[in-house]
Amino acid sequence: MRGPRSCPVEYCRSLVSMLAGHEAFGMGLWGRSLFFQGLAEDRAARDLERRLWDSDDMKVLEWFERQVIYAQGPSVGAVVTHGMVEEYEQRSETSFTAVLEWLVPRFWSESKNSDRASAVVSRLREAYKASVLPESWFACQPESLPSWAPRSIFQGGLRSAATVAYWAYYLDTRDAMSPEQRLWNLSILARWSPAQALIHAFSDMKEHFQSIRDDREDHPTAVIKQALGLWCKHNGVDFGGATSRRVTNDLQDLARQLTIIRNGPVDSAMDLYESRLGKWVKLAALEIATSKHHYCSFLYRRYRDSMISTYFADLIHWKVPESKKRFPVACPFPFSFSRVGHTWLRYAVRLEEQFVRRLIHLLIEEHVVETGHTHEAIVWELCYQKSFRFSAPKDKFNQLYDRALNDAIVQVSIERAFDRAWKLGCAAITTMYDVSAVTNAPLLAQFPALERTTPESFTSQP
Repeated sequence: MRGPRSCPVEYCRSLVSMLAGHEAFGMGLWGRSLFFQGLAEDRAARDLERRLWDSDDMKVLEWFERQVIYAQGPSVGAVVTHGMVEEYEQRSETSFTAVLEWLVPRFWSESKNSDRASAVVSRLREAYKASVLPESWFACQPESLPSWAPRSIFQGGLRSAATVAYWAYYLDTRDAMSPEQRLWNLSILARWSPAQALIHAFSDMKEHFQSIRDDREDHPTAVIKQALGLWCKHNGVDFGGATSRRVTNDLQDLARQLTIIRNGPVDSAMDLYESRLGKWVKLAALEIATSKHHYCSFLYRRYRDSMISTYFADLIHWKVPESKKRFPVACPFPFSFSRVGHTWLRYAVRLEEQFVRRLIHLLIEEHVVETGHTHEAIVWELCYQKSFRFSAPKDKFNQLYDRALNDAIVQVSIERAFDRAWKLGCAAITTMYDVSAVTNAPLLAQFPALERTTPESFTSQP
């Protein structure tokens, strides 16, 4: 059998571009596209860590420039991953230009300034090292976890060059910001890394506790909604109906408890605040995860035939029923970058990406056992030979399908739940500030005279 000549992930970008013409190649190829794009993103994450520790600072910055500026987004019509969605958002953000001008040497007045290059790379390394979360943030008492959840949940640090660049730029410029401006900027970064934003928000609150706290004894519903809107209006973290009312009431109750704690000595108040906030965030995450797990388990059983037809029709050796195809499968409308803030669209993209990758990995393992071929040889065939089919019989495929779907639902339910809970934690911290001053921080920075204006005169109406 012809062996692999090069790493298949190098082929990923051209494969994704090819799949843009899915009418000619068949939508079943979407499964291959997601699998290889996932491998490419994993490799890029490993490459990020390796490149950051290169001894040549200019080479580090040249690599970041290629990754951040010249990375190719998906063509219209191709499937996308969660990473692609974040990259699109980061390149569309209004502060992207400022990040580039800080990061890329050819935008500097003296492009060969070695001292500046060293300072920028140091910030990039600082941002990357500081992003790794402590395991205590995820470990929970077994009795508090639902039966389907793993005993410990752990995520690593930042995985993309653009995200590291955004964080490094924030670290380099935050000293010139007011506490309210810092919090507002963290609300932007929380779109892609909410846990890291929560760490910084809590640290800043401790540092500026005496100067920033709002001494009102209670927080009106309008103020609570304002704090929620700052952190939860982007990236599919929205609320509606009864859920919105309950989240608002829960956050209002937490803000009231924290107001009482605040009146004590600073050190003891911080300990109590961290304990109360941490417990609330974990409980919120577990409640959200349980709800998402039950809903997704029910919903995706209904889409089994469509999932197989859309992602695996060209990878199995039996005919599958034809069904209406769209990406993502379990969303009532097709993917569009104009809709990336929609809650369920974003959730379905992430879940189906993880499901496809997991099932293909399981099918490869089964193919190794059945054929005796190496893992690398099978991946090479999967990448380069359109006629390739997995050897698993239908009953085995169905077993692996159920296993992969359950694994993906568990993973993504917990991921998204913690993301949402961390943003709610940031909203709770915001209630310790003058919320109007935080939400209007960009305006106040541009027009300092407004700081002398009565806050109610520029408070957003609910």
